[in-house]
Amino acid sequence: FGATSATVTNNLLDAPVWQRDGASGTVSGNVTDAAQDWFVDSTAADLHLLPAAIGAIDAAPPSHWVTDDFDAHFRPIGDAADVGAHEYGSSDPVPPSGFRDVPPGHLFEGDVTWLAANQITRGCNPPTNDLYCPKLPVTREQMATFLVRALALPSTGHNAFSDTDDSVHRADIETLGAAGITRGCNPPTNDRFCPTTPVTRGAMAAFLVRSLHLADHGGDNRFVDDDGSIFETDIGRLAASGATRGCNPPANDRYCPDQAVTRAEMAAFLRRALG
Repeated sequence: FGATSATVTNNLLDAPVWQRDGASGTVSGNVTDAAQDWFVDSTAADLHLLPAAIGAIDAAPPSHWVTDDFDAHFRPIGDAADVGAHEYGSSDPVPPSGFRDVPPGHLFEGDVTWLAANQITRGCNPPTNDLYCPKLPVTREQMATFLVRALALPSTGHNAFSDTDDSVHRADIETLGAAGITRGCNPPTNDRFCPTTPVTRGAMAAFLVRSLHLADHGGDNRFVDDDGSIFETDIGRLAASGATRGCNPPANDRYCPDQAVTRAEMAAFLRRALG
């Protein structure tokens, strides 16, 4: 034990962790006051969590090398991973949305369900694909695939961008470029697409305006924070179409053009624009 070093982290315990016999180690993230009513049936070794386990659910710090739980179910499901062996809700039936992290009552449940029903999204954790990851930002390469599926654009041999060779979305990016929906990310040259860059709300407006050929209906200018934005015209056209309502409800007089679009927000944009 004197030569032992261990890392003890993110465990559910009913007592503190103690050092013994000269061993050293790192102890962090453990919950040491777990109770029997936190588990389905602790006496039968069923340690799946119940709602009473509020001290464990979404309480584990991020870890890039822990991607599933004891049942080999993907984690996290909520805002963060759960402390302990089992991710809360991982064994529950998949909700109507098709994704465990978009349960009934979720703010964007209808939008994500629509997106999945129309085969525009397949999930964010292949090959299982039972998660949607609603809070993650949408990247430009992901946006290309969403739009190509949504618009049923035919594939093309177009090859306009120099930075897409390693992207799994390359074919969709090139298809989007050939359709004139994207022009690149480094004007005026525009020979790069910046596939992993998050899509801003301003860029989202431009994508949708070009996708749907939205016209200028009187220069809609309802937002106070897009003056001077290179996307101001696109934002106005998108607002006039009803595809966006703003970013500060209920006033909705701001658009937040530089804010990254989450996957959940993207679902709402597409449903309003295309549904």
